[in-house]
Amino acid sequence: MDRESRSGLAILQRLAEEQSLLLKDQFLSDRLVHRLSFSSRRRSETISIALSYEFLSDLSETPGYGPAAELFTASLAKRFVHPTPMGFICKSGPVIRFSTDGLVSRTDQREICSISVDILDMRRDNYKAIVNVLISSYQNDHDLTGNELLRYGAVLNTVRKAIDDGTVRLLKGPAEPVPVKLRPRELEQPTDRKSLEEFLRSKVYWLGFNEGTKDTQVWIADPWDADYLHVSVKTLVQTAQVLDAKGILSLVGQNGEFAKVGLELLRNAPEINEGGTAATGSDRDCGPPDWDLFICYASKDKREFVAELARGLKSAGLLKLGDSLRQCIDKGLVSSRFGVVILSHAFFERAWPQSELDGLFAREVKGHKVILPVWHGLNEAEVQKYSPILAGRLAVRSEEGLAAVVERILEVVRE
Repeated sequence: MDRESRSGLAILQRLAEEQSLLLKDQFLSDRLVHRLSFSSRRRSETISIALSYEFLSDLSETPGYGPAAELFTASLAKRFVHPTPMGFICKSGPVIRFSTDGLVSRTDQREICSISVDILDMRRDNYKAIVNVLISSYQNDHDLTGNELLRYGAVLNTVRKAIDDGTVRLLKGPAEPVPVKLRPRELEQPTDRKSLEEFLRSKVYWLGFNEGTKDTQVWIADPWDADYLHVSVKTLVQTAQVLDAKGILSLVGQNGEFAKVGLELLRNAPEINEGGTAATGSDRDCGPPDWDLFICYASKDKREFVAELARGLKSAGLLKLGDSLRQCIDKGLVSSRFGVVILSHAFFERAWPQSELDGLFAREVKGHKVILPVWHGLNEAEVQKYSPILAGRLAVRSEEGLAAVVERILEVVRE
């Protein structure tokens, strides 16, 4: 190792110490790569990254590399506040644990390399995925500007987006690697306010309260989340401030960058587990596998319509009827032949984003219908306003009567 690369390591070592992190270095001579392991005295978990000899040699001189290193180490220190430092929320519901050593492997294509990522479902035991994120030379040079520290957030968000659109599924048992091309931050619409609120609510509930206690803190101002949601860190913090005012979250710290569950979120914990954004998504909640049908609904609609619909379908002979919440959809669509989605004002108030709906329709392969929409208290213009893609789908309306809804669903299921 020459003086330049030692200088780069010394910079990272200093930055780690400033953040009260421990840093261990292992040089892999066959790859000319340094495997760096960061840890914190407060957690047993280690976060590993891989940086090339060339990058470390350029760290002190190349514009942008130094600030990126400062941000990276500061971000790691804040993630180590979490019980699971590399736990993340997906917009489509799953709560995942992200793990990679960051080692870059060559592929059969000369201009393409890959990074292997292990994903564990934090709400369902033994559900996982392996993803090989493919990065072209052009993406490395232009989208990531050759800065190897930018790879990790880009790889994580690529995996989250692939889970959201159904390209990657968290399945039980042995997992086969799924290749996914790196998805740099695109010129997409920023996530809307209600979706941001639900995202933060779920993050604090699942990564804080569910992993610890009511006093467990979660970092709100995460730049990787900001990139994933196409908003600024400032917007994330401001959204958290709104939730703090509502009593849903309780901001902590001088700058309000951390939050724990608020009294309102704790009071609604049973409802959350029954039908809110932070629903458990466990095997117990989603019912047995291999259903004929599952029902996706907003909790507000359960008493006045969904419960009666479920009883009507069971009475009609659908013995394998799963009762699935929106967080169970990823499993429900894999394990069920059909899914009934109760579209109502309450459903769309839960800020079901367009990307998640697209993920549902992505499961309908080879022309086979999977999603069966039921309009509950909505007309065509209202559905068009909420989701044009659903407005064009043939649907049955609850106002036609329970018997008519059951009959129409049975016609499709028994075709």
